[in-house]
Amino acid sequence: MVYTLHMVQLFWTAFDSTATAEEFITIFNMCIVLTTALGRAACLAYHRSTILSLKGYINSKNCLRDDPSTFALRKATFVRNIKLTAMFTCYTTLNATYYYFTEFRKASVYRIPLPSEVFPARLSYCIETLNSVVGISWSIVLFISLTQFGTLLNSMCTELTVIVQQFDGMFEQVVANFALNSLELAESNENERTKFWNSHHQRLKSVSSANFFILLTSAALMITVNTFMFITEPSLGRLPLQVVAIQFIFEVYVCCNLFDKLEKMVTESD
Repeated sequence: MVYTLHMVQLFWTAFDSTATAEEFITIFNMCIVLTTALGRAACLAYHRSTILSLKGYINSKNCLRDDPSTFALRKATFVRNIKLTAMFTCYTTLNATYYYFTEFRKASVYRIPLPSEVFPARLSYCIETLNSVVGISWSIVLFISLTQFGTLLNSMCTELTVIVQQFDGMFEQVVANFALNSLELAESNENERTKFWNSHHQRLKSVSSANFFILLTSAALMITVNTFMFITEPSLGRLPLQVVAIQFIFEVYVCCNLFDKLEKMVTESD
């Protein structure tokens, strides 16, 4: 409903001869945010079964489950994921709350046309406040893809590291124990686990293609529009929009860096 109203307002502003460029850019920027949030949420919903399968594989911890060093590595990964999620959620919530209760309420293109003779002042205020709260939730949805996709990439890098660690020192241990059949059995088990990981890696790549397309296209628009608006007329009111652009830059860096790291590890392990 909110998305439809803003899109109607966008087209109304585009064909309104009295509308200013400032008003059009403002509503255009909001429609980019809503479209991006909707597209990323739809992408996660479409790949829901694959993402749940990847999460199940990560949570199973079937490789070196009782090894202390592996436990410490997985714990460190879990802590990084929690910090990343908490950081983006807090920044987004605080930034969106400030914007939606200040500049958003002042912009004429965002105002809901409520006739004063039908809606009392208090009721109009409640409706506008509810509209701001809905906008805050949209902003949180905007970055929910990173908290899902980024943490998956980070955890998959850790699991591949664990698989590679299983082969370290295997030959020396078998030679020390004079048991060649143990080496063959161990290699067979590790090969099965590697194949199991590779199947999940292919699933991750199928999710990544759509996710990266949405991320890069939306980031290009958001960074360009928000940075241009902030440079042309810097103000405290436009600072939240610039913060969103910075968040997109950081997200692109994190996701691309993690995916590149994962692919390099796969190449080296092969």
